Amino acid sequence: MERCRGKSAITDALKLVDTFLNDPHQHVFLLLGIYGIGKRDGVRELLNKYDTRIIEHGYVSGEAEIIRNKIDKFNSSIHLWDDVFASCLLDKKVIKLFNSLSNNTIEFSGKFILIANDAEFHDKPIPNLPGAWIQVPNKFMDYSKY
Repeated sequence: MERCRGKSAITDALKLVDTFLNDPHQHVFLLLGIYGIGKRDGVRELLNKYDTRIIEHGYVSGEAEIIRNKIDKFNSSIHLWDDVFASCLLDKKVIKLFNSLSNNTIEFSGKFILIANDAEFHDKPIPNLPGAWIQVPNKFMDYSKY
C-alpha cells in the first residue's frame, strides 16, 4: 500500500486509483484515509469518465457469499464498496475472497475498489491489499464546507 502525504495526497491517491483502473492485472484497490477528505467523491468523479456499470456494495454485502455472487454475476464491471467497516472486511471469509481477487486466483476481469476510514483500523490490522493510504495533516483540511 502506498502512502500519500502532504498537500497533494488526495490528488496523488486518485492518480493511483486511475492507474489501477487501467491496469489489466490488478483487480483490488483499497483506499484509506481520514473521514471527510473526499475519498468517495473523488473516486466517484473519477469513475464518471469510465463508460461502465458500477456495481455498488455496502455494509449488508459484507458477507463473502454476497460479494462473490455479485462478482460472478458482474465479472467485468467496476465494483465499489465505499464505506467499508473493518469488522466486515476482516471477516475471515471476506478477506480471503479479496486476497484471492488480488492474487488472481479467482477469475475476475473487473475491478473492485474498497474505500475505508483509516480510523476503522485503529486497533485492527490493515489488510495487505494493493492501494493507497491518504495521510493528510489537519492543517490541509478545509472544514468550512461541513
